[in-house]
Amino acid sequence: MENKKKFTVEITETLQRQVEVEAEDEFEAEDIVREMYRNEEIVLDAEDYIDTEFEVLDEEDDADDGDYLIVEEDGTKHYYEDKPDIETIHGFVVGMGVDITIYKKTEDGEWEKIDSYHA
Repeated sequence: MENKKKFTVEITETLQRQVEVEAEDEFEAEDIVREMYRNEEIVLDAEDYIDTEFEVLDEEDDADDGDYLIVEEDGTKHYYEDKPDIETIHGFVVGMGVDITIYKKTEDGEWEKIDSYHA
């Protein structure tokens, strides 16, 4: 009998598109494009494909392990070994337009809320 291990492989696809808009300043331009994206006036697809990354998570990095947890407004969970940096937070709130809550695992294994960010 073979001793096979279970691995979790994370696949990340990057889609990117440049959109030109007229605005008073860069902040308004970003707000306009963000609203267009939320309203599905801009939908990224295969033509916007940039890259695919694969990462094998070892047993210590199992999908439900980590000291920090980001929970999206729809309940989707993302675990991190280290506190998520501002680029990660920005990716959820601005890039995806979702509200998130960040939790830290306490010494007794419970999750303690440490921050919330709103799109």
